[in-house]
Amino acid sequence: MIKPQLKEVKPDCKMYRDLKKVVGNRKLNAGNVKNLYISMEKHPDVQRAAPIVICKNPKTGKWEIVDGQHRYKALLMLGHHIWVLIVDYDLSKMIGVINSNGKNWTLLDYANYYSENGNKNYQKFLDLLEANPVTAGILIGISQNSTTRDCQNGGNRNFKDGKLKINKNNLHHIEDTLYKLRQIEYASCNPPLTKSTVRRKEFSEAFLHMFEKERSWYDHNEFLRKLSNSNHKFNTLANRCHMIQEILRIMEK
Repeated sequence: MIKPQLKEVKPDCKMYRDLKKVVGNRKLNAGNVKNLYISMEKHPDVQRAAPIVICKNPKTGKWEIVDGQHRYKALLMLGHHIWVLIVDYDLSKMIGVINSNGKNWTLLDYANYYSENGNKNYQKFLDLLEANPVTAGILIGISQNSTTRDCQNGGNRNFKDGKLKINKNNLHHIEDTLYKLRQIEYASCNPPLTKSTVRRKEFSEAFLHMFEKERSWYDHNEFLRKLSNSNHKFNTLANRCHMIQEILRIMEK
């Protein structure tokens, strides 16, 4: 493993415009680039304190950005010198871990990163997410057999660290739960559920809570039947507690 090396890259250097992002790194956000451009235009020396982390891909021989692609784009626009920290290529595989404590990466960014690096669990996660009207946080909760998204130990920690598991042990539960949520959308007609309501995490959490009661007093088929013949207020409700109260009202509990 090579020792990290700090280096200044000038505009006339070949490396200056040839840096590429590591496979799986998040897509550029134009708003982030604009904000960095304005900031570094006023304070050009700040970039030296936060160099762009790069590595050399042994397969392609290309220099790749491990961390700092937004800063890199802004610096190119400014034409400023760039400070880079050259690290071993193996560290590029830890980009998800490097950003796990940051606020900039979304759950979808992590899913795309691990998926693009060949993790089949995250590939399946993205397929399920695309096919169902739930948020990433809710789908993580379902995969963990939880009624809410994981908010302990930093929030979705295992997911961010690449430890998501979707296999024969939980796939049936995940698909069955998602099917039940879709049934609710199809059964509602007075009025039809809006897309924004269906995707609201509070809506999903309320029904995940109900599904836990299926072995005692909640009957999903009975709820669907009563929902199809009832007026509901889900589209006007904002929190989980009120959603649960509405479910109980429809079931006449």
